[in-house]
Amino acid sequence: IWDSFLRFDAYGHITGRVIHVPSPLGGNVRALHVREGDHVTQGQLLMSVESLELNHRMARVGDELRISQGTLEAEVSKLQWQARQQADQAQRAAADYFELWGEMSEQQAKLAELESRYARDKILQERGAISLEALEETQFALQGQKDKLKKVQVAVAERKKLTDVSVLENDSAQLKPLLLKIESLQAEIIRLRSLIEEGVIRAPVGGRIIRSNYFTGEQVEAGSVLLEILEDGSVEGVIYLSQQQAGTFEKGEAIVVSSGPLGGTVPCQVHRFGERYLTIPDNLQRYYRKSEQVLPMYVRFETDLSNNDRAKIGCEIELPAGWNRWLGSDKEKQASTNPTAHETPRSAPTHAGNP
Repeated sequence: IWDSFLRFDAYGHITGRVIHVPSPLGGNVRALHVREGDHVTQGQLLMSVESLELNHRMARVGDELRISQGTLEAEVSKLQWQARQQADQAQRAAADYFELWGEMSEQQAKLAELESRYARDKILQERGAISLEALEETQFALQGQKDKLKKVQVAVAERKKLTDVSVLENDSAQLKPLLLKIESLQAEIIRLRSLIEEGVIRAPVGGRIIRSNYFTGEQVEAGSVLLEILEDGSVEGVIYLSQQQAGTFEKGEAIVVSSGPLGGTVPCQVHRFGERYLTIPDNLQRYYRKSEQVLPMYVRFETDLSNNDRAKIGCEIELPAGWNRWLGSDKEKQASTNPTAHETPRSAPTHAGNP
């Protein structure tokens, strides 16, 4: 009877901010880089999800792009042959122009290929599959290709100035559909690459992995929760006060709570109060009147319990009855130094069921 009704004034449990990490796309779990209980930092690689459908679409669009580039090169070659048949300087200039145009398209395709390879190498380097030197080599090649493409673009612009306007307009009309198709396919590759990169799941916050719902090789649906992270610094206690007790505490007040799993009493401080009265949770109903409305009081522990294996979400805590709950507070220190202070101690709030 003492332990159940008289030893403690109020009851509660440990709570915290749990972040659910969803899958942005459907596919298979290619790699799992963390386990339950691991501590992660914001931005850390957690999991890689691979979509076979997106990979197939990427390959198909890449094939279409190469076919369109080959068709463009054939048309450019045709224009070059026609230009060689003309003695006019303008026609020869136009042929040179379209030759450079074809080279520019080829350089753009190489640039897109290097960008894709760099994105893959970056992921592999983060997983330790390739060295940093290999990644830097790909990065240097990508930068060199960008510079080369800029020079070709400048040459195309200069050649365009020397080409006869009427001939240029006629030839451009023949090549415009192919150029538009190539631009469209290149834009589609960029969009697909962006979607594929979304499968690289990173930690939105720093914290501890408390649940992993999938393993390597398993199928996941878009939007399904992959991992649950307990955010650092979010662990706090919530104690449910009766209406008679609600006015006996103040924000910032130092108190202690008791918990068996935490190994006895734990010092903490009143952080805030709930905005409204709530119905007591089912697991704590036995300590309160039936359907009693209680006010949540949130307390912060003096030490961060985010990485404490004993501090599980839902772990019950108790508020010791009477003066014991202010152990370590300034008021108790004054009482211990002033013998008369013990004569008029602060009375404990009336607990439901107490005589």
